[in-house]
Amino acid sequence: MLSRLIQQIGYEWAMRIAAFMIMGLLIISTLTFRPPVPPKPQKMDKESLIRPFRDTKMILIIVGYLFLTFGVFIPIIYLQIQAIDSGMQYDLAQYLVAFFNAASIFVTVCYLAGILVLALWVPAKCDTASILFAILFGFASGAHVSLSPAIVVHISPFAEIGYRTGLLFLFASIGGLMKNPIAGTILQNAGGSYTRTKIFAGILLLVGSTMVLAARIHQTGFVLKAKF
Repeated sequence: MLSRLIQQIGYEWAMRIAAFMIMGLLIISTLTFRPPVPPKPQKMDKESLIRPFRDTKMILIIVGYLFLTFGVFIPIIYLQIQAIDSGMQYDLAQYLVAFFNAASIFVTVCYLAGILVLALWVPAKCDTASILFAILFGFASGAHVSLSPAIVVHISPFAEIGYRTGLLFLFASIGGLMKNPIAGTILQNAGGSYTRTKIFAGILLLVGSTMVLAARIHQTGFVLKAKF
């Protein structure tokens, strides 16, 4: 939609239309959403604020989510640009993110996302490889968004779930803010080659997944079927 609007009415009004559409949807959700139970504001003392930073599992998940946020969005940002630079037609490349989003309905481990970046996106040189990577990466990276808050809920005292979830996204936002300038600098220093940027993303995904795995092992031990 945005691609067509930019061509027909220009970038500024295309962005305004997108903003109006998002605002309209948010207004609907705000007016129709009701919490299942009445909110009960709670005062948190100093000990409650510090407690998550003394919890090894929580620290591992926060650090892991920070690395995962770094790694998971780099392919999303550069997928279309890299495909066009490799010779893909613009009309086809604009649908790569759509392929990614459609496949991310399914949830699986983020380790697979890192492996896909290193094993498939790094050597990808043709349209088929880029499309296949977009679909498989979307499938593998869905866990990044959907499962991380659920993990925090599982390991947190009920009264601290909101606070700890906020901490998770607070530190993840660091990765969200820094990924573009760092990835762009790597790309620039490599003379426009995407290989180092791809490797950077893949390694961060593997490191982040390892941190979350370490939190799981700390919680459940080396039990394959244990829930975490």
